[in-house]
Amino acid sequence: MKEKLRSYKDLVVWQKSLTLVKRVYVEAQKMTNALRRSLASRS
Repeated sequence: MKEKLRSYKDLVVWQKSLTLVKRVYVEAQKMTNALRRSLASRS
């Protein structure tokens, strides 16, 4: 028997979208850090 949804946070698509956003954020941070290191090494 399926559980009743209590809020949008119970939706699988919501949970998966949060996972995607977190991964994109982490990758963006890595790219930013790599760019900073690259620019610093040219100075």
